[in-house]
Amino acid sequence: MIAHFALCAALVVPFAAVAQDLSVTYFVDGNRLLAECQSEEVLGCVRYIQGVMDAVNISRAISGMRSCPSDKNVVTRQLMDVVVNALIANPVDRHRAAAALVNNAINDAWHCDSIKPTRR
Repeated sequence: MIAHFALCAALVVPFAAVAQDLSVTYFVDGNRLLAECQSEEVLGCVRYIQGVMDAVNISRAISGMRSCPSDKNVVTRQLMDVVVNALIANPVDRHRAAAALVNNAINDAWHCDSIKPTRR
């Protein structure tokens, strides 16, 4: 169920505005995601991060950008470690949308460009 929320949240969150307060509704914040990732059953955490990254990388492809991380050898456990470390290191931001925090952590770790929002 949390993976479904990841996809929805990832499609709603403007990725360039990750560290700002967003006036969007989201289902999972960083506190909830960290608790899920630190529980004995980490499957919800893993699925959430995978869902966010799938949505982000689809958006990247549509925008003509490379996937992040682009290295095919990166495993989900690495993504989870990066996200958990970022959530622990930045407790002041954990009340924000988890999808945005996941995206920021991955972008920072692998030095990826952020998706720029388009104006219509």
